[in-house]
Amino acid sequence: LLALGAWFVAVLAVGLGFIRRLTRPLAGLAEAARAAGRGDRGARAPETGPRELLEAARAFNEMQARIARFDAERMRMLGAVGHDLRTPITSLRIRAEMLDEPERAPMVRTLDEMAVMADGLVAFARGQGDAEAVAEVDLAALLARLCVGRGATLAAPTPRATVRGRAVALTRALGNLVDNALRYGGAARGRLAVADGAATVAVEDDGPGIAPERIETMFEPFVRGEASRSLETGGAGLGLSIARSILRAHGGELALRNREDGEGIVATATLPLAGDEG
Repeated sequence: LLALGAWFVAVLAVGLGFIRRLTRPLAGLAEAARAAGRGDRGARAPETGPRELLEAARAFNEMQARIARFDAERMRMLGAVGHDLRTPITSLRIRAEMLDEPERAPMVRTLDEMAVMADGLVAFARGQGDAEAVAEVDLAALLARLCVGRGATLAAPTPRATVRGRAVALTRALGNLVDNALRYGGAARGRLAVADGAATVAVEDDGPGIAPERIETMFEPFVRGEASRSLETGGAGLGLSIARSILRAHGGELALRNREDGEGIVATATLPLAGDEG
């Protein structure tokens, strides 16, 4: 019986080791696939394990590399189009200023709207095409700088929250949320919370709110809460699209909802904490 028991334990240990050797690459591939689904084009599957899993991981990594190159080329093209449009728009605006008042005003207004859209294209390309290095980012300090620099209110206390990401890109994403709240809602109040291995940044305003059926469409490029694209009322409607793309590339998410206690919108950005905190 002792010999049989020892044999059974040995066989069980070998079987468990074999199963673990098979499942570890599968778990890595699944995690990389989830990250890719969130928009992280830098996610790669570990190229280890049996031949079939090794080939699957290599195929996935090649697909990710091709998609990343395609996205980078698309962003470069958008940025180039937006940049090249600035020169003819500026030239046309100078000529329009020489016209008589009845003809000048509508033409100048249209050209200003076109300039806003061109600038938005450049900003959109920069928001998704940066090659900034990934490092640990103090999210509390970043949010405090944003609120102080833009005249927003930051709720206290602010817990310690460190995330791994690109500091400039995250500043742009959260800055867009604060700017939108100030521009369309008249006020911006930021709040940072930490729970369940994630940091949550909420930015609320005192604006008129958004119809529930339109909330998800606000993340689409060139969609705004109000129809005009004049310089007085805002930009081209790319701020939320840029912010969500950046946050998803960091493994996070961005959501909008109407405030429950009155008029206004709450933009909620969620990011996973760095490994030592999560």
